[in-house]
Amino acid sequence: MKRFRKKPVVIEAFRLGYDQFPSGEWWGERIPREMNNQGLPPHDWGGSVWHGITIPTLEGDHTARVGDWIVKGVAGEVYPVRHDIFQQTYEEVTE
Repeated sequence: MKRFRKKPVVIEAFRLGYDQFPSGEWWGERIPREMNNQGLPPHDWGGSVWHGITIPTLEGDHTARVGDWIVKGVAGEVYPVRHDIFQQTYEEVTE
């Protein structure tokens, strides 16, 4: 069996509820549909209280909760990644 290593790729990302929410231009066609309540403590961000957002992805709608990372991939696709998985998968580029 052949073995492969994943190529290093630089992505853009922000942590929901911790970093500044990007403008509509950043999202492209993947603008979140709604702020929603996912049974988590509410987060007061910009004067409105919410618990998460629903993001339309290539695989269907996915919910990002406060603390998750929102990743913009190499082809402009946007998707949520849980914080623990993000930490295991990505490291910050400081160039």
